[in-house]
Amino acid sequence: MRKHPKRLSEAGIGPARLGEMKNICRQYRSMKRTLENARHGIVDRRRGRTGIWHKPDPTGNAAINIAAMPEARRVRLIEQSAAAVAEPVVAEAILKSVTEGISYEKLRRRPPCGRNQFYVLCLLFYIELDARFYESENRG
Repeated sequence: MRKHPKRLSEAGIGPARLGEMKNICRQYRSMKRTLENARHGIVDRRRGRTGIWHKPDPTGNAAINIAAMPEARRVRLIEQSAAAVAEPVVAEAILKSVTEGISYEKLRRRPPCGRNQFYVLCLLFYIELDARFYESENRG
């Protein structure tokens, strides 16, 4: 008897939901950058009509921090899902694979597992991520 589903459909994840999770994972790097900028008070302000950059104000920084909250939750869920599925070295490789689209063969530092096992762990990552997103959506 298998310990894990062989396909995502067995776990109740359809193609649309998988595509949604893949797109969220692809935004991981930009979400991390937004969070870092918000922590440091860096606000991406556009130039006004005069062409002069506007200085950040405390209200704008607060608004950016509030806007960064969904990114913080998503980044945390992605990292927790990877950590729940595998040991730290493999979890790092899974994150690199799913967030940057790098295949097992093209990873610079390959994890200490085989190709098939790695892709099974990626499958389990998506199942775990779906469960965490579904749980957090229902909680509010």
